[in-house]
Amino acid sequence: MIKRFLPLVLMFAWAPAALAFPPCPRAPIQQRPLSQSVSAFGDTPAWFQVSFYTQGAPYIVHELNVGKCRDRIAVPASNASNGIIALNPGLSPINGYGTVTLPEFPTIAVNGLNIPYRLDFTVDNAPLLNAGDWMDVAELDFAPDRGLTTGGWPLSSVYRVRKLQRRSATIVQVIESRATDDTSKPGPEPVERVVAEIPLTGTGGATPIALRWTQHALTPTGESTTVIYNVDSTMEVLGRIRLSERGDQANDVIYTAVLPRQWADALKMGLLDYNAPIGGLAYGSNFRVDVNKIELSTELQQLGLGEH
Repeated sequence: MIKRFLPLVLMFAWAPAALAFPPCPRAPIQQRPLSQSVSAFGDTPAWFQVSFYTQGAPYIVHELNVGKCRDRIAVPASNASNGIIALNPGLSPINGYGTVTLPEFPTIAVNGLNIPYRLDFTVDNAPLLNAGDWMDVAELDFAPDRGLTTGGWPLSSVYRVRKLQRRSATIVQVIESRATDDTSKPGPEPVERVVAEIPLTGTGGATPIALRWTQHALTPTGESTTVIYNVDSTMEVLGRIRLSERGDQANDVIYTAVLPRQWADALKMGLLDYNAPIGGLAYGSNFRVDVNKIELSTELQQLGLGEH
């Protein structure tokens, strides 16, 4: 859940020394620190405006602002985590990450607006030190389009990107946690499952991955002084690039989720949670998981009004 307006003291406490944070936005998307006025966006349409802030341990956050379009993430100490995400995603005791607040689609859209966004990045192929070790490096959150409360928007679906070490392989997992449709009892537990696995092959180099989400705004029924649009979304996990029969380049679509009446609220990148319990090989001060070539873009060619 993202609160759009934060107390100034907290924004200053979280603000990085240099106003840079992955992902790098690609035009027409404009990205600004949350502490800056909305006027900093100029005449950029609201659906292309994103803001960011960072929080967590300062020495971890510092490395999120050093490299252009890049996160270098340390394993700060031993930590045993159960890895449960649910709809209140857990964080490790020591963490450091940035949050990008995405366009608040239910309140800023126009009727029929249909826009695909995508987050591209690579994860280094180097193995973690012990089987069972893992690190959560990214997260995409969705909220219900009628969920606004005084506390903000609750979460309805969460997608976490996890680098995981098995005995025989290093992989990237995308884990989905979604509110269940079972309304037979109050507060049913969300459904959580691994929806994609991408092998990281070789000890050098990196493997690309992308999350793509498309949001379609429709006029709500009834009248209201404040228009809040119904929003239907789809979310896709994209893998390596292949050539089509026509010779075009396109990513493999590994997983697709249909998310009716949900919109993309925020994405997070950095050290979210990790598992490196006492008893295994210890991580040295120079060890880093390298998440690179991080870009936030839209595939919009023109406003897709009325299309679905």
